[in-house]
Amino acid sequence: MRYHAPDDRLVITNPTPEQLDRELRTRPHSYWQSGGNGEASLDAGPGEPALWIKQPEPGWFFLTYSRPDTNWLVPYSGGSCEDLVQDERGGDLFLIPRACLVDTDSAVELVKSFLASREPGSSVTWRYWHELPLPDEAVRWSGGD
Repeated sequence: MRYHAPDDRLVITNPTPEQLDRELRTRPHSYWQSGGNGEASLDAGPGEPALWIKQPEPGWFFLTYSRPDTNWLVPYSGGSCEDLVQDERGGDLFLIPRACLVDTDSAVELVKSFLASREPGSSVTWRYWHELPLPDEAVRWSGGD
């Protein structure tokens, strides 16, 4: 398992739950905005599951679980997808529903769960990104066109 920081310079091989807890709780918001798109990743290697980690707003995380047969699962509170946060992914504008953000405590729990099981954590409801009731502007800016 490897943790790749948002700036893609720091790589932690076989990170411990304590190291990841520290990364999520103590890094400033600017850390999460560094690099190409401010996205960290936790991955088990080629063809294995990955968890992408973003912090589009201070204290709020957007996680994406992906594996070859299960792409783009995201936390979803069931709320409206109309209230959007502007971020980027792959250098392009990316609009994220606030209903898909989790607080720091939840993000830490989900990251630790992924580290232990390589599966999305069960403490939140996960939905496929393409099944969310996204407004047209979010679909347009998320590669859905």
